[in-house]
Amino acid sequence: MVDKSIFLLYKIYAAMNKAARSTNMRTELPLSFAPRDYFRRLIDLMVSKQKYEFVAWVSIDTARDVPYHVPCKGARSSRLFFRVPGRAVMVMAEFNERIEDFEVWFGTEAPQSPGDHGYRHHWAISLYWEMGEVGLQRWIDQTQQPGIHFWELPDPEIQTPDGFQFSSCAMNWKYEQEPSCYFCPGRRTLPADIASAISALTATPRLAADDTFPEMLVTGFAPYYTFPGCEQKFVGLFPWKRLRRFVARPYGLPFGKQDAVLRR
Repeated sequence: MVDKSIFLLYKIYAAMNKAARSTNMRTELPLSFAPRDYFRRLIDLMVSKQKYEFVAWVSIDTARDVPYHVPCKGARSSRLFFRVPGRAVMVMAEFNERIEDFEVWFGTEAPQSPGDHGYRHHWAISLYWEMGEVGLQRWIDQTQQPGIHFWELPDPEIQTPDGFQFSSCAMNWKYEQEPSCYFCPGRRTLPADIASAISALTATPRLAADDTFPEMLVTGFAPYYTFPGCEQKFVGLFPWKRLRRFVARPYGLPFGKQDAVLRR
């Protein structure tokens, strides 16, 4: 049986939200996604000041009739890709946004305050890097341990940026913003702070000595977990020719004829 106090609290929040809508009450941040200029500022910082190469900017959202994996009023995943020139190092910076529908989804994402209208956002940064033969030989020379295999290599000691935490390394090294940023309407992380975080991550992989990738697993490019079935839509939007300038063999798309698609 549902606790009556929880049910009463929910009714109070629902009534407040209804009143806010009827009186056009201003919130700290309108229920809209980040404007394009927000991402353009990050791209400009990475290209003009950090001297990275811009590769791609692809967004998947519910407006494209791609469903989100849980009920919500709207959701979007914006993914920006940058390459470190002259090194086999690439980052994918993803900005995930959603607007909760408390009337449908009342549970773990309950309103945090009467003024919480459900806007959620956070950044995650994935690091792709290729050790390559040059990097492997350098490591062997430094440690004098011949016969070393890739899986025996030490942790590259990547620096975790401030405000981020290590998430996983299944297909790449991934770092996500700490949970405290999820409930901060009106306080999107400044593009300069994201540029600084990317710079900190890419400064450490000293083994990435080659300038190109012999291959790259691209399965994680599309937000297939939060937007199930979005892969084909994402592949149609991604500029694969730019990627192939420094990746000899992209692979890992989950549907047929991927070689023909990736050569477009």
